[in-house]
Amino acid sequence: MKIYNFSIPAFLLIVMLSVSLQACKKHPEKAASAQKNELDSEFAEITKKIDGDDKNADLFNHRAELYIKAEKLNDALSDVNKAIALNSKLPVAYLTLSDIYLLQGKPGNALEAIQKSIAIDNKYAEAYLRLAKLYLIMKDYEKTGENINKVLNLDPNNAKAFFLRGFALEEKGDTVKAVESYQKATTLDPQYFDAYIQLGSLYTLKKSPLAAGYFNSALNIRPKSQETLYMLGMFYQENNQPDQALGIYKRMIVLDSSNKIPYYNSGYVNLVYLKKFKEGADFFSKAIKIDSKYIEAYFNRGYCYELMGDIAKAHGDYEKALKITPNYPKAVEGLNRLDKLQK
Repeated sequence: MKIYNFSIPAFLLIVMLSVSLQACKKHPEKAASAQKNELDSEFAEITKKIDGDDKNADLFNHRAELYIKAEKLNDALSDVNKAIALNSKLPVAYLTLSDIYLLQGKPGNALEAIQKSIAIDNKYAEAYLRLAKLYLIMKDYEKTGENINKVLNLDPNNAKAFFLRGFALEEKGDTVKAVESYQKATTLDPQYFDAYIQLGSLYTLKKSPLAAGYFNSALNIRPKSQETLYMLGMFYQENNQPDQALGIYKRMIVLDSSNKIPYYNSGYVNLVYLKKFKEGADFFSKAIKIDSKYIEAYFNRGYCYELMGDIAKAHGDYEKALKITPNYPKAVEGLNRLDKLQK
């Protein structure tokens, strides 16, 4: 019988196309709290500087960037407009403006803002890089490539340009050249977290052990990244390395005991790979304690009980799954199996 595994997909393509896009990402509560404290400190510092120098366009632009991180787009727009009013020839301010427009779902306005930045300084590599990112979002790969080349003509060792080229190549299906570009990015910047993630993801598709190495390189940079730990754990899990997978899920639990996923996946590994049904049921129970409507955990715990011969508990879990989702196929199949056993 096939186990119904509803854990998150085996890998996640984590790409930060710009600092502005990072504001859209949702963090766990503890991480969000820490991030808020850090942002509050930065806001206090920059606001103090602005109070002492309210004609400084760079300071207003900096605070606008912080507002973007805090997802306060109206405040960000107000500050960047002040920056532009104080210095209409500040190219970076127009890039900040483009970030705001992009987050507001106005790619045309974002494009216009970037073009204004380039009109002020046609040798501003960051502006061409931002333009390449925008065209990539629009899936215009020809213009993406053109602008990446402009970046590299101005700055041949720009790691971000090689990363972006890798992502464009990956989207076009040329994974061989994409890998080469990502590797070039990590050579130029050994701390390029996102490039290691993409490399790990691509090698995961190939079921290559190199994937684990790249994910571990990413973890050396951000050892508390739950997303990276998850991807590494799933790589081990799907490549029949259950002990290594359980070790990674344990690390995730230590970092955040309120995360149901590592409990669920630990249960799944015990159930499917190790045939340790009691241990599997225990982990599924912990996942259910966090999420009382975790239908997949109820089903798989029920299946553990079924394999252990505890028909009553198995029946109870399949019934609970059906209460959450009536006619849940796997639960119906489970109950039918139990009925045949009892007859």
